[in-house]
Amino acid sequence: MYLHPEVAGRVPVKVAIDAPYSNIPVDFDLYGQPVKVVAAAAGAVTLVITPTADGALVQVSYRLEGMAGTVLFRKAQRHWKVIRASVYEH
Repeated sequence: MYLHPEVAGRVPVKVAIDAPYSNIPVDFDLYGQPVKVVAAAAGAVTLVITPTADGALVQVSYRLEGMAGTVLFRKAQRHWKVIRASVYEH
């Protein structure tokens, strides 16, 4: 709901992933177009991924919409499960 694909320039969705994961390819579509990985930019969804003992904590922000949050994932067998998510607007 924060991406607003109806606004000009929002599709394809751009994602900036912080090091050390910035070179990992992203292979999925949103709104009918492939997501593009870009260097950090104001128009990109920014992800900072921090490994945990049994999963990962992802900090997400989207400056264009004043949105930020965190998502805690755990790996269960071969799947990732969202354990906790928090999103806020500023």
